[in-house]
Parts: sequence; C-alpha cells; structure tokens
Amino acid sequence: SQTKYLIYESATKLILSIGRLILADYRILYPNRKWFFLELQKAPDKPVGICEAMEAFLDTLSIPAGHQLIQMMEGHKEYPLPPEGMKARIAQESTLNLEEW
Repeated sequence: SQTKYLIYESATKLILSIGRLILADYRILYPNRKWFFLELQKAPDKPVGICEAMEAFLDTLSIPAGHQLIQMMEGHKEYPLPPEGMKARIAQESTLNLEEW
C-alpha cells in the first residue's frame, strides 16, 4: 500500500541522513550504498549502539524506534541547525532531489 511505501522510504531516509552526518564528521567516504553501513560501523566516534538501533528500526518500523535514533544523535553531539529550520531544509532537499529524476 501507499502508506507502507512511505514508511519504508522515510525510515531509509532517516537512517541514511543520520549515518551520513556521522560519516561526514570524519570525512569517511563510501563508494555506494552497499558500503554505507560497513563504513558507518568503522566510524570512530558515534553514538553507542546506533548501528544496532538502526537495524532495530528497520525491523520494527515503529515511531518510537525512529525517535530513539533521533534522540541518540541529539544526545551525542550538538550539530548546527540550518537557519531556515530542519523541516524546511529537509523539504527543500527532498524536492530538489526529486527534480533530478
């Protein structure tokens, strides 16, 4: 169903965004998405248990599991917020990404 598709898409985008934020801190590159999780596991300073929490989120696709990921990142390190706000930035980047298709 359409709702199930949106849940899966949102979950993978959240995980990819969190992981890319961690990898960017250490300038760790990954050649493609196949290598994303392997490189993320090697990152030296990441929230304890973040990789396991990501896998649990994918297994359950529950809102509490998604919130746990966000809280783990917020509790780990303070990242600068975009001036337009996080929701506006995500909406803008998602729209721009879709235009490339």
